[in-house]
Amino acid sequence: GHSFNPDLIWKQGSKVSVPIYALDDYIRERGINRRLDVLKSDTQGYEWQLISGARKTILRDKPLVLCEVAPKALKAIGDSHEDLLRFFEEAGYSMLMVDRSRDELMPLGYEALKLHLAETGREFEDVIFLPPAGASEARLDGIPDQR
Repeated sequence: GHSFNPDLIWKQGSKVSVPIYALDDYIRERGINRRLDVLKSDTQGYEWQLISGARKTILRDKPLVLCEVAPKALKAIGDSHEDLLRFFEEAGYSMLMVDRSRDELMPLGYEALKLHLAETGREFEDVIFLPPAGASEARLDGIPDQR
């Protein structure tokens, strides 16, 4: 396994090489024309690289994005959680942080989350990036209400 936490690295096993694609390239090369509704990222510090490679798709489709933000791991590979947060802020997303101590979702502004990440020193935080108002509703037009 890969992790910036040495306790999580497998001591035994084998290596497997796999191809890596930017999501935008993968979608384009395969002619996928379906809308992306949800994107889940738990990439151990490679969050910004994943989001950068999905930039066009995210801006076009405005999916809900569930993302583990790992500031120390991002920094270790030369990226920054601030770049990640800036992208979503500029795209009009709002966000919720998963507060595990209270078992609830906590709305946070971008500056508050940056400060929280800097002050707590936690290895990661789970963040839900919510698409701009109207993006989700537009996607549901024409679908009968199931209530």
